Amino acid sequence: MCLMFLPYALWLSLQHVAHENAAVGAAIEFAVTVMDVKHIVVVGHSNCRGIKALMTRDDFTTDLVGNWVKVELPAKEKVKQLYPELSFDEQLSLCEKEAVNVSLKNLLTYPYVKERVNGGGLHIHGMHYNLRHGRLTSWDIVRKLSSCAERFLPSLWYFLMYCIW
Repeated sequence: MCLMFLPYALWLSLQHVAHENAAVGAAIEFAVTVMDVKHIVVVGHSNCRGIKALMTRDDFTTDLVGNWVKVELPAKEKVKQLYPELSFDEQLSLCEKEAVNVSLKNLLTYPYVKERVNGGGLHIHGMHYNLRHGRLTSWDIVRKLSSCAERFLPSLWYFLMYCIW
């Protein structure tokens, strides 16, 4: 996978967008408030072993891996609730994308991120790279999010614009 890094953009691995990680929070704050980045991109990928670990366990308290993947637990819960009839592999694929959405939602819990997104000075993007087919799918959060947006933000399938590169 080759991605061109845009100036004034911050690229984040999806498992790291959480308030529990002070270093990542500091990097986000610095990028948004000091460097004045215009775009934040959260990227997930197919065959993600972190998401597979999330989907195959129920206990997240006994080891470092569980502590690492539990950030994306809302993605697992949503996929299991909405698509119980799908095979494990299909649920896994959906969870990879939904985990990006969870991270996008987590980004909006930072007040300076939400303020700049609402003002149009910052754009946050979700991406999913399918390693097998070489397909990069991307979506953007709709501007001017209201407080009620948090009810449906993880359901980006319906409320966001998609494009396939």
